[in-house]
Amino acid sequence: MNIPKDVRIDYAIPRGEIVTENIDGWIRDNLKDKKVISIGDVVTGSLIKNGVKPFVSVIDGRTRRNEFLHIDLMKELRGCKVLKTVNPKGKLSLEAMEVICKVLSSKDEGAECYTILVDGEEDMLALPALSCAPLNSVVLYGVPGVGIAAFFIDQLVRYMASIRILYLEPVECM
Repeated sequence: MNIPKDVRIDYAIPRGEIVTENIDGWIRDNLKDKKVISIGDVVTGSLIKNGVKPFVSVIDGRTRRNEFLHIDLMKELRGCKVLKTVNPKGKLSLEAMEVICKVLSSKDEGAECYTILVDGEEDMLALPALSCAPLNSVVLYGVPGVGIAAFFIDQLVRYMASIRILYLEPVECM
């Protein structure tokens, strides 16, 4: 699915609580004992560096379309159940949406955490994470050059994310 050209700028505006300063302190002060869903390699790395292991990490091994070399995330996320999906750059695939929503609604007591490895780009996957995240969890995604966007999930956040997904346009499958 694709963002319609006439609303593309609206989707690029960071939303949620935007953390721009003392990100490490904010993570330590606000995320202890929270179910955290992280979208992006840099955000996930920042969480791990500050002792917060995300319940779900959505990563693609890149940051700003360059290889991500900050830390070996797979080593740090050892013990998490690993799932793979495909999501094209600048789009939202139904497959990726389904994987994220299944994991977030999972009652799999055997898995302490999940890592979703994306072949492609994970940026747009914040939308299904926001729409499917459990109530009272936190979804974090990176805002390049700015910081981190944080959403503390309630019914309104889930509803608004679902509405934004409905505005996306289907693209022809190959």
